[in-house]
Amino acid sequence: MKTLTRLSLILIFLASFLSSCEKDDLQNPELEESSIELENFNSNYQKWKASGIKSYTMTESLGCFCLVRGEHDLNIVNNSITTIKNNQGMAVAINNSGLITINELFEFIEKSLGRNPATSRIKYDTTYGYPVDVYFDYDTRMADEERGYVLKNFIPTE
Repeated sequence: MKTLTRLSLILIFLASFLSSCEKDDLQNPELEESSIELENFNSNYQKWKASGIKSYTMTESLGCFCLVRGEHDLNIVNNSITTIKNNQGMAVAINNSGLITINELFEFIEKSLGRNPATSRIKYDTTYGYPVDVYFDYDTRMADEERGYVLKNFIPTE
């Protein structure tokens, strides 16, 4: 009788363990969140492309463990940065500044989402669809690998 009771307990344990392992992936909140982020990314990227804007000015802040700090005014012509000025109005070298165009920001977001970051935040402009606030922390156990961008004062110049 004891053997039958033990066998029953083992079978009950195995059945409950196996049923907990068969959860549908759609019940995983992280997968649902990344799916929603990808949908938002795609719809806003399409909105941005449909706007046809290739030349604009904007203020960009880069948040990272890097040399460029604070807000910078960018002038973009034909999807390329032509000038960068810091908040004192002084020109900043374009190469190695870490500042990027909106198209490059979409590329950054797409690559970052593909890395399955530990934390992400992306907010989009409701009119044109470009990202206005982007933040990724790829690994919460590491310091200084986070990266974020904030865009404001966007003005199309075409």
